[in-house]
Amino acid sequence: MYSARNKVKQQRYIGTAVKVRILTSIISLIEGYDIGVINGAILLFQEELQLSPLQLSVVLAIFPLGVSLCAPFAASLADWRGRKPAMLVSCLMLMMGGTIMACAISFETLALGRITCGAGVGIGITAVTAYMSEVSPASHRGLFGSLEELFVNLGNVVGYLTNFALLDVHHSWRYMLGGAVIPACFVALTLSLPRSISGIPESPRYLYKKGQLEEATEVLVDLLDSREEVNDCLDDWRMEVVFENRMAPWRESLTAFCTDKRWQAAAGIGCGILNMFTGIMLMMVMTTTLLVGVGMTKYQAMQASIMIGLAKCLVMLLVAIFFLDDYGRRPLMLTSLTTCICATLLGMTSSFYQWGSPWIVVSLLFFVTGYSLGMGPVPWVYMPEVLDSRFRGKGCALGVAGARICAATHLFCFPIIFPMIGVVGLFVFLACMNASALVYVYLLCPETKGAALEKIPSMFLTPRSTLKMPSCSASMLSAASCNSGPEGALTPDGKLAAGEGTEDPECVRPEPLRERTRSGQLSRRVKAGLVD
Repeated sequence: MYSARNKVKQQRYIGTAVKVRILTSIISLIEGYDIGVINGAILLFQEELQLSPLQLSVVLAIFPLGVSLCAPFAASLADWRGRKPAMLVSCLMLMMGGTIMACAISFETLALGRITCGAGVGIGITAVTAYMSEVSPASHRGLFGSLEELFVNLGNVVGYLTNFALLDVHHSWRYMLGGAVIPACFVALTLSLPRSISGIPESPRYLYKKGQLEEATEVLVDLLDSREEVNDCLDDWRMEVVFENRMAPWRESLTAFCTDKRWQAAAGIGCGILNMFTGIMLMMVMTTTLLVGVGMTKYQAMQASIMIGLAKCLVMLLVAIFFLDDYGRRPLMLTSLTTCICATLLGMTSSFYQWGSPWIVVSLLFFVTGYSLGMGPVPWVYMPEVLDSRFRGKGCALGVAGARICAATHLFCFPIIFPMIGVVGLFVFLACMNASALVYVYLLCPETKGAALEKIPSMFLTPRSTLKMPSCSASMLSAASCNSGPEGALTPDGKLAAGEGTEDPECVRPEPLRERTRSGQLSRRVKAGLVD
């Protein structure tokens, strides 16, 4: 009976998290839909609106630029008003942008609609990334977080299929670009409803930071499968809130990212930027144009794009379900980047020796499959994982903004530079980008698989030289050797002890003691009875 009761509770909390994940991922699906549908719509609206190469570059690049410009604003909005209101604003902007694009009669109105949609996606993805890391159970955080990229890929496929289905329809590109309005309306309506009707809660960590302890606890109980786990989580938050009782503003966040939180920022924000730094946006947006340029017809190029999108989506699904929480974040990213490098070498060779368009398709398929193994899903999990809760919203915003700046740069330059460098030059560029990313991940991104969200930032408290393998094990060190510090340190039995000395910076304390002795101020408050 006990095991049956536990099974029911587990199904309940996983079901709540899954429901939240599916709803919020529709925002990611809308971004993926825009990327996929613009792939085929380019050839149509460029001809109807008579766009020059420079104007086409602006139309393509302005969407990720809107994402990058509004992502920092999204972090402030999500920290000020909450994750759900930020996502609601996102949906309203997506509805506006889709309507403007569908009714566009000139370059200016099309660009306005694109940047409005980009702003909506920037606000939504930043809020969703922080939100999902805060409502997902630790044992399933990899799965739920990676679904972000899975829904982007699903949106790609829906966009490709829409292109193919509407290719011969009059003004088909207007229907293509306006199609994102429908899912945005659905999400906006759901988020507008109270939790008692929609079942979508506000982030418990956000509620706790705002002093709404009772509601935060209620949401935690609904999301987690045991009261003991809820109590452990609340204990961790109490220790944080003693001297971190509010969301960090931008000035404090940027200062922290440049000083004591720099290694967390390098790993988390850097990983988020690498999501687009690898050049995947070029592969997804310009596939049809690229294949038409090497001799395929529009129908053949769109069919190849659909095949590439389906393969990418399938691999992403397999990684999310079977590998991310078991195999680890770091190994998947390294494997992914190595595969992408091999794919670019194949594309470079086949283009140089003119083996034909089938080999180009194989290279592209190989590339997006390699990307889906790790660099697609992992950053959405890894980026919010490694950042403290006070800085998570701002850090995710910087990661999303940086990634989209990379995408905007790639898309702006492609229509102008591609005629000069050709397919060989494109693959050389992608090889360089992925090789740089491989070195970055190897040096700066430690493994976080299976660690509790509140404990992950403590990995970066060790000296940089010992990040991967600490020189002294917490399980082997006595508390006395790590806490011969100032008055208020803890003895091995957990009591307060007076005394003077200097804390060894190379020593790694046992986890509970490290959390409780981060500050002499905290020790003095404990002695004064201000906190438990």
